[in-house]
Amino acid sequence: MCRYLVGIGEILWDMLPSGKMPGGAPANFAHNAAVLGQSSVFISAIGADAEGDQLIDTINSHNINHCLQRNDHPTGLVNVALDVQGIPAYDIVENSAWDYIEYTPELHDCATKAVAVCWGTLAQRNEVSRQTIVKFVENTPDDCIRIFDINLRQHYYDRDIIEQSLLLCDTLKINDEELIAVSELLDLGNNPCRELMQRYSLKTVIVTCGAYGSYIHTDEGTSYLPTPRVNVVDTIGAGDAFASAYVVSTIRGKDVAEAHRIAVDWAAEVCTHAGAMI
Repeated sequence: MCRYLVGIGEILWDMLPSGKMPGGAPANFAHNAAVLGQSSVFISAIGADAEGDQLIDTINSHNINHCLQRNDHPTGLVNVALDVQGIPAYDIVENSAWDYIEYTPELHDCATKAVAVCWGTLAQRNEVSRQTIVKFVENTPDDCIRIFDINLRQHYYDRDIIEQSLLLCDTLKINDEELIAVSELLDLGNNPCRELMQRYSLKTVIVTCGAYGSYIHTDEGTSYLPTPRVNVVDTIGAGDAFASAYVVSTIRGKDVAEAHRIAVDWAAEVCTHAGAMI
């Protein structure tokens, strides 16, 4: 049986100063896995509109496997502004098609074949997609890697959403700014990563710190690597690339140190290209 690495959640157009590009963390996660040679699929929803048609054509041109539902809500858009360092700020349009992903027999079948699944908070802002994501993760096999790439965006999260996903996952991916926000929200102490691992029975906590490096915490200890110096075009999708490369490497039997190095190098490579999909 062929097994898939799955990203489930938002798919959208990133409206960049240079033009629009396909984006959304779950799609980026699955796309990077495919580029790295891992069978993958992403699950989302688009509108029955011209933007949806164009998005499908663009996604197909990247040879990405997908399960895209179509509904009466508009295809997702995100207005993206870049600062002088290429770091993005997002204005996410509400009531988009990906807020209404339905749990179907096709999704259930995909869940039972997942070798890894990645999701975040953004696509859980609407109850419809939130329940679908929860049900999908609950129906993955026992050996499936469950990675919660938290991706806090604007005001689209709360304590209940975060805690439910922490209880579902075995791996948390979070950046340094998000770790501060989550520590305040969950009343964590002076060692928040270890406390998260203990409180929610996590196997791994990945913390990315932009130009200042990254940490991977496991029961065996902590791995730290600096961020490579590259000519950054923008950092859109760098975290998704990191998470995808780390999970793919883990699936292939790499140890934490080697998987970490592969993830760091791949994320740096993505930063040398415009947009999240290379």
